[in-house]
Amino acid sequence: MTQPIKYANVADIYDSYVQTTLDIPFLLDQVKEGSSSVLDLMCGTGRISLPLIEAGAALTCVDKSPEMLAILEQKLGQRGLSATLHTDDICDLDLGQQFDRILLPFQSFSEIISSVRQQHALACIHQHLSPHGQFICSLHNPKIRLKTVDGRLKLKARPPMPNGSGSLMLWTMETYDPEDKVVHGLQFIETYDQRGILQSKRFIEIQFSVLEKETFESMLNDTGFNILAFYGDYSYGDFQSMTSPFMIWILGKKL
Repeated sequence: MTQPIKYANVADIYDSYVQTTLDIPFLLDQVKEGSSSVLDLMCGTGRISLPLIEAGAALTCVDKSPEMLAILEQKLGQRGLSATLHTDDICDLDLGQQFDRILLPFQSFSEIISSVRQQHALACIHQHLSPHGQFICSLHNPKIRLKTVDGRLKLKARPPMPNGSGSLMLWTMETYDPEDKVVHGLQFIETYDQRGILQSKRFIEIQFSVLEKETFESMLNDTGFNILAFYGDYSYGDFQSMTSPFMIWILGKKL
């Protein structure tokens, strides 16, 4: 059985190697109008949550990892910000309220491997979306993402550690199971001091499902979602199956 990614093992250094801001302007634009309440799912340490809160959004943040949420809670306190935090699995979510915007960014939905659990997650999201609200979900474009899955060990990132204390190296190795349509991988994270001497080394196993456009669209239809808009990048570009890096879905409820 495929195991969930053990983010507890890397929560303390996650922000050092996951630093992308590519999607933040797009998501800020999506929540700035007509969204008095926002639900950020699989929020992690708050890469998306914090800019939204700083922009004035009333946020409820959900993540399955208490360790990741603890980092977010610490950052909220340091910045004098507030949000409602829940440690929950989005496949079983029941907060007893609805939201004007629900966000599932960073292709995180793909970390739900089982098709049954994927349907459960979508049903829970549908339940929490207000009648005229919008659900924004991003996925990999399989044709582009699988080009980098070749079983080779690669240096993916080499960012500096906080406060100039050294550097970090993120190595990845990924393989694809075409029968299950799942990518399995390892991430090796090394930290070095200013002299280049190794300080720590750890790894986590990763896995994510590869969802084709037609498959996800069918799941959305079965769950009761309407497709309001569909983009291939965070500049509102039209989706091109052979070149677009992402599949970005703007969804509403069927009324």
